[in-house]
Amino acid sequence: MTVFRPVTCRVLRFSPQGYYKWLKAPCSKRDYDNAHLTNALIDLHRDDPTFGYRFMADELEMLDESVSERRVWRLCSEMSIFSAFTKKGRAAKKPGAPVHDDLVQRNFTASRPNENTNGLLRQYFPKGTDVSRWTAEELEAVAHALNTRPRKTRGWKTPAEVLDEHLRLAQQASVASTD
Repeated sequence: MTVFRPVTCRVLRFSPQGYYKWLKAPCSKRDYDNAHLTNALIDLHRDDPTFGYRFMADELEMLDESVSERRVWRLCSEMSIFSAFTKKGRAAKKPGAPVHDDLVQRNFTASRPNENTNGLLRQYFPKGTDVSRWTAEELEAVAHALNTRPRKTRGWKTPAEVLDEHLRLAQQASVASTD
């Protein structure tokens, strides 16, 4: 399937220059650093939910992280990391839900291999549909559409390409050598 980037950019109302700049560096160094700092703040908050942003900034300095108190405040407020205690006369904020997983090392793959394929099949066959309603040709067309669709988990290869590669390697392994 060929995707024309200028057309896609125009439809989505992105500038092609912005798209190619993002393609060159999808995550800026500042965003990457903020994600690492946020993970450190989450770990500190998990250890003791009574920590406020000022105390967390001091703790980060002890961990040799050079970061301003204002930046720590901004990251904490973006992630809703609040101290369990507040000054007298202010409404106390609850620490919030349990802290989530690591932001930087997150894995976005399906937990089971068939989940993605099931989702793709649902595009053609809604849940609870009787498949016997379709002819063999229509089912072959769906199978062809899915088998020629590249998958991120396979290095943007189609399932057919992966199968061919696997069969080729298996054939080479089974051929006896003359040495």
